Amino acid sequence: MEEPPKRSVLDVINTLEANNICRLIYFAGIESRQQVLTFFNEYSTNSFFDRVTGLLLVYPTSVVHLVEADEETIYTTCLDFIINRENGLAVCRCLPVHTTTTGRLFPRWFMREINPTNDCAVTEFTDVTEMKIFYFRLVDRLYKFYFELRSNTKNIEELKDKLDALSRENPGASIPSENLIKSLLKSTRGFELSDITENYWTGMREKEDIIWPIPDIGEPSISP
Repeated sequence: MEEPPKRSVLDVINTLEANNICRLIYFAGIESRQQVLTFFNEYSTNSFFDRVTGLLLVYPTSVVHLVEADEETIYTTCLDFIINRENGLAVCRCLPVHTTTTGRLFPRWFMREINPTNDCAVTEFTDVTEMKIFYFRLVDRLYKFYFELRSNTKNIEELKDKLDALSRENPGASIPSENLIKSLLKSTRGFELSDITENYWTGMREKEDIIWPIPDIGEPSISP
């Protein structure tokens, strides 16, 4: 009978940490691009350290922000965003916070300005089925973009190069255009960032949304 592989204390800690990492993705209109860049540059330096990872994409008039951390840290961060009116964010809608089974997508927290080409018009949805199809396609497209960034990326320097390229050239087909984000923000369905944050700190349970559940996404295991 073979001996089980030996695991160090660090191995155990890393495994526990990976199993407790949650993800939040929120979309927001912005009042000032420079205000957003300035606020998050200062806030991330003073608050994120190694506890929060992810990627903030700053479009000309909106943002998409992936936040990865333990549950309490995510909601503490959200509370700071809601209280601090200097962040430049307007309407914020988000996907439900969920626990990842594969650990963090990003080894650190990053922020980049982007100007992708709009490949569609802003849409106002009146049909529930149409909205649901749009939502699932958007989430799938966003995760494909994250996975493309991380695939075949050997180290953090290569990842930085890929992120820097987003500001200089066409980001590629998977990244959502700004009009897709605007379509989502115009919808009356879904979760408000302020609501899920308030529910967490007051102990209220969120109502499940038939349109905005977390889709089943086949996630590859990504190591930092």
